[in-house]
Amino acid sequence: MSELHLKHCPFCGGDAVLTYDGPVSDRTSYVKCKSCDSSTKKIPISTKYSSDERAVEAWNKRVDTVLENYIYREEK
Repeated sequence: MSELHLKHCPFCGGDAVLTYDGPVSDRTSYVKCKSCDSSTKKIPISTKYSSDERAVEAWNKRVDTVLENYIYREEK
């Protein structure tokens, strides 16, 4: 798996870490801020997708990138 890049926390700007919870047979992945403890939801492990990549994708998603396609900007 390639290295996953985590953005800084959208709430406090702190560093984030990919975290695991539960026993190996029922493991979940999630991203958590080291400073303010904000986190993504816990994503269960699956053979159909990478829970690590989904957790990082959820953490890195920002409202401004989602809304970018819907914001009208008048060109000068």
